[in-house]
Amino acid sequence: MANYTGVSASLQTKMCVAAFETQLSELTVEIAKPRVLEIVKDIKVTFPDMLGTIGGTIGLFTGLSLVSVIEVIYWVYRALMAYFSRSINFVLIVCKGNSF
Repeated sequence: MANYTGVSASLQTKMCVAAFETQLSELTVEIAKPRVLEIVKDIKVTFPDMLGTIGGTIGLFTGLSLVSVIEVIYWVYRALMAYFSRSINFVLIVCKGNSF
């Protein structure tokens, strides 16, 4: 409550009560058809969701993609096959020259 100079506390109270009774209004709002949007948040993460999140993060920060990983596996496989086929051919050539 404001402190008015020269006005007694009882008069201040009467002024506030009079202002409250005469200067305030009541507003009632009614809604004919209330509509409520219910949002249900599912905390389960499925495997495709997890795979997409992990792949997206890796792709964003390293530039790595699934195609790049498959390509690296392919080239490692080819290199290993070339190395082992050369080793097997070398062993066969050495064994043909010797009689065991």
